[in-house]
Amino acid sequence: IHIHPIEWYDERNIELRLGVTATALHPGAKTVETADGKIYEYDKLILAVGAECFIPPFQGRELDGVISVRHLRDAADMVERMKTCKHAVVIGGGVLGLAAAGELMKSAIPVTVLEATPQIMWKQMDAASSAYLRELMKKANIDCYEGISVEAIEGDEDGHVIGVKLGDGRFFPADMVIVSCGMKANTTLALDAGAKADRAIEVDMFMRTSVPGIYACGDCCAYDGVNYQLVQEANAQGRVAGAHAAGDNSIYYANRVLGMHVEGVGATMYAIGDAGKKAELSYKTVETNDQIASRKETYWFSQGILRGAVVINADEKIQLLTQSLEMKARHSNLF
Repeated sequence: IHIHPIEWYDERNIELRLGVTATALHPGAKTVETADGKIYEYDKLILAVGAECFIPPFQGRELDGVISVRHLRDAADMVERMKTCKHAVVIGGGVLGLAAAGELMKSAIPVTVLEATPQIMWKQMDAASSAYLRELMKKANIDCYEGISVEAIEGDEDGHVIGVKLGDGRFFPADMVIVSCGMKANTTLALDAGAKADRAIEVDMFMRTSVPGIYACGDCCAYDGVNYQLVQEANAQGRVAGAHAAGDNSIYYANRVLGMHVEGVGATMYAIGDAGKKAELSYKTVETNDQIASRKETYWFSQGILRGAVVINADEKIQLLTQSLEMKARHSNLF
């Protein structure tokens, strides 16, 4: 997927080197070493090295037909396998897992979603909304099992996947298994260079790492402990990192309240903010439920201010909710 044509870089005097892998950073000498043995000098360095899919150490993870969707080639592989797939299993009931299940459903491929936590969309939704969405998924022929433990992905004698076995002995047949268990930030280069990094490279509001002269942005970094791994944030962080590396110190980055949208699973769902899950807060909850329209809305207020919301089959509320969270709308503004 090309962000810009090659000419775009030439016109801006940007030297583009494709197919080059950076293998080491040398902050003392201010150089980058690459796999082909070349050394590149820098005054300021920006790490925009992204993340990769996290695949738990399941037995059978190497079988043919077990895939994760991160790169363009992964998507092409999935599309090709969908032509002959008779049944698929998605391991992971988060945003990307449900998106994959929705695409499979569109092609009339029976799909089963397996989620390790007690509910799908554990981070974004409350238990009641999650259960409501799960029932709508079931009506759309997407089976979902929560609170499960995968024991192994099993294959045939030819090395092709045949299904997933759970810790309790249940077996779900599949000739394609999509693993969607979260992302793992690429931190090796930064760590080896002495930068602070836990699950992601730590940066400040100017996208500076703990190593002078080195910045980071996008899926590989975390600001204030948050690693969004969303394209909106990658773009915003990239602009800040580029500006500061070029000497423009007039802009900074701040965490924003961003929503998650899921569609194609027999319903649409939008979740934003806090779904009543912060133990230090007390909440007032407002809930509406329209069984005829299969529509459910839940709002959480604390100290009179809207903290978060989950709406199912109510996409027209998305813009209003985003603005309301940003403006710290009060209960009286919405009801």
